[in-house]
Amino acid sequence: MSSDKQETKSVHGLIAYFLKNNHYHATLKKFEEEHGKPIDPKKLPSSDETLEEIVNDRINYNELRKQFEQIDVHEELSVELKELIGSQIGHWTAPYPHIGVDLVSPKISSLVLSSCHDAKTNVLFLTTNDFRLIGIDLESQKVIFSLINVLNRIVIKKILVDGDHLVLVGMDGKFYNYTYTFGNGEIQLTRVAEFQAHKRLVVDAKYIVFEGQQYIVSLGWDFFLKVFRIVGDEFEFLSEYKLATQGTSFDVVNYNDQLVVVLAKNENTLLDVLTVDNGKQLTLRYKISLNDAEFSSSSFSPRYIAIQQLGDSVPLIAVGTSHEPYMRLIVVSLKELPSLKKTEDESIQIKRNQILKNFNTLSPQDRYSQALISWRVADEKSIGVWVAGEDGVVRGIDLLDEKIVVELKAHSGKIKDFLSFENKDKKEVIITSGIDKDIKQFIV
Repeated sequence: MSSDKQETKSVHGLIAYFLKNNHYHATLKKFEEEHGKPIDPKKLPSSDETLEEIVNDRINYNELRKQFEQIDVHEELSVELKELIGSQIGHWTAPYPHIGVDLVSPKISSLVLSSCHDAKTNVLFLTTNDFRLIGIDLESQKVIFSLINVLNRIVIKKILVDGDHLVLVGMDGKFYNYTYTFGNGEIQLTRVAEFQAHKRLVVDAKYIVFEGQQYIVSLGWDFFLKVFRIVGDEFEFLSEYKLATQGTSFDVVNYNDQLVVVLAKNENTLLDVLTVDNGKQLTLRYKISLNDAEFSSSSFSPRYIAIQQLGDSVPLIAVGTSHEPYMRLIVVSLKELPSLKKTEDESIQIKRNQILKNFNTLSPQDRYSQALISWRVADEKSIGVWVAGEDGVVRGIDLLDEKIVVELKAHSGKIKDFLSFENKDKKEVIITSGIDKDIKQFIV
């Protein structure tokens, strides 16, 4: 007997059971006559519930569903945070990058460590674990240069581009400044300066222009966050901030006429917010709590920070955490940033109840993983976050609905490097590099 016929027979039996138990014998007889044959009164095979119980359960379920549909998921947020979400965060929109292709063929036979896109030349710069600096022309999707031992057998950890210079951050803790020109498919590199920025490996470095000056902020394994200014071709050290525990990530932003650094540390659920006062001195201004349970132990660490700022709006901070087996995404803001005027006796405050969003990304990871996240923007609102996973999948997350709306299968293993930007046609592009040594480009 087919499943449909079996289900129909079970329903008929349940109804007959109800009629018999409630002494509706005439109705039962009429029911059997219209059915055309006798019906065996009995409950459903997989349940002891009566028809009355089943109907009552359904009625109760519908009532509860109505109640939950009326619940405001932001009910516990302050008025200010609700307004911030309403004015700056929107739903995920299309189009978005979803067409994936191999960027170069044959693929590069080495592991990509970092990447950087130069919008001026539309060149993608890559560094690899075999001491190479590689350039790919995104217009033709061809490798235009592959230079080995640029730093004399020192692996390049990070690349920073300002349009005329390349700053190569070596694993020896040094900055190497190069001028470069690109034309006719060739590049000319000339080293003009080098500087010992950190005594040990540089965890990360960021380039930013503030009040017409070029700055580099760097975080090292020597437990220092440092600020440098590029003067001509040289590096000028300005200030440093000593960390009590190892830093994991940071980002920089120009907000309210202040150069602001947001720093995450290992085994610490507080973000340090610092400013570069007078363009020179790093000053800790306050801390943002990522754990609203004030007296609970630290059960996770922030692993990656990405700041999004649109115009004069309040910068939003997306934080990828160390939670296992799946990374959580926490979003806070810089709305509590104090003014530049700071008194000598002003204490360092911990700002709590600042969390706009906190949800599971379902992006798998373990204790050795490095979270990789990037913002999406449309119509002057932050409309989502890209999360690159250990399983080779890039997940697109709608911030308002707090759910995964896109999954891009990029690699057969861990995604090692992730980059998103707008091309010259103002279309979003995603480039990923994996431990499978593939380089993928996703376009709209």
